[in-house]
Amino acid sequence: MTCRREQLRAEESPKEGWGTQGAKGAKGEKGQTGDSGGTSSIDLHGFTTDEAGAALLAHIDAALRAGHAVVEVVHGVGKGRVRAAVLDTLARIPSVQRVHPHPTNRGVTRVYL
Repeated sequence: MTCRREQLRAEESPKEGWGTQGAKGAKGEKGQTGDSGGTSSIDLHGFTTDEAGAALLAHIDAALRAGHAVVEVVHGVGKGRVRAAVLDTLARIPSVQRVHPHPTNRGVTRVYL
């Protein structure tokens, strides 16, 4: 599954309990997502915390629809604001089974659906 941030949009009838509004405007190559078998990824570098939460919700929804079991969220290290927003968003999604830091990259969180 591959999509760019500008391709993300809100659903007309979101899943119960999600309340996603999708992501707003594009930021060039930022927010680019990738796929590797049963794993998808989203790069949130340069996003605000609000933008990151909205983009993550939309990406998790798309990953669930595509049948992916794992999502890698690239949030970077920095001051930890985007990572904190990612963890807060993930805690509110019932489909998320486990969340673990990437074993070799502390700027990435692995999400198991």
